[in-house]
Amino acid sequence: MRSSTDLARILGIDPVALDDLNEAINLDPNLAFAYVDRGMIYGEMGEYERAKSEFDAALKINPRFALAYYNRAIAHTSLGNDAAAVEDVERAVKMGVRRSQIEAVIEEIKSQR
Repeated sequence: MRSSTDLARILGIDPVALDDLNEAINLDPNLAFAYVDRGMIYGEMGEYERAKSEFDAALKINPRFALAYYNRAIAHTSLGNDAAAVEDVERAVKMGVRRSQIEAVIEEIKSQR
């Protein structure tokens, strides 16, 4: 079984970035943005459940983090959890994310299912 770092390298994701985020979170577990960044990497790797967990962690730290809702909506969509995605889209839009932007991404994901 390959490690996340190995998979990141194969997918063209800088494994140092993932290592740096892991280190940052180890040093300060309250860095919400680090969880979002790590979740985005896991999402790029196709590890959507793991990505969702990272966005959940970020939102526990900062429940007003629009980018975490935005990305969690994408993870939910990738996992086929459309109802949960809609809830996160609404939260992100209330916090200033453009609806057209997030809906375009979600529709693209759905079209590839």
